[in-house]
Amino acid sequence: MNQIIARTNAGQLAGDIALKLRVANGTHTSIAHTMALSSLLLTDFLSNKNNPFASTLVHYLDSLFNTQILMGAELDFGGYETRAVYDDWKRRLCHAHFGLSTFFITQNGAAKAGIRIAPTIRGLVKRGKVSY
Repeated sequence: MNQIIARTNAGQLAGDIALKLRVANGTHTSIAHTMALSSLLLTDFLSNKNNPFASTLVHYLDSLFNTQILMGAELDFGGYETRAVYDDWKRRLCHAHFGLSTFFITQNGAAKAGIRIAPTIRGLVKRGKVSY
């Protein structure tokens, strides 16, 4: 079911954008680099539920979200909102007709990591929740 949410207060849209960058783009960037290094050209590979490696990659995504991104973002945005963004994004990313080029996604990887992954790392460090 699609839902439309009207943002009526100052700063709400900024929070939505931050969640998109941290959750959707952060997981997308991470999985695309992993896939590119595994010689997988398109992200639609994740929709192949019968392929053990595709299942492993989806498990990696879930683990990255649950142990890093959620912990780094939930105090700023709330656990419900953060998880809702991930659930919506994962549905799209794992759809058979959504495939994007891993080369396209991984271009300028260092710069993209700075706006997509670094806020999660800063949030984890700030809260003393760094794991090794």
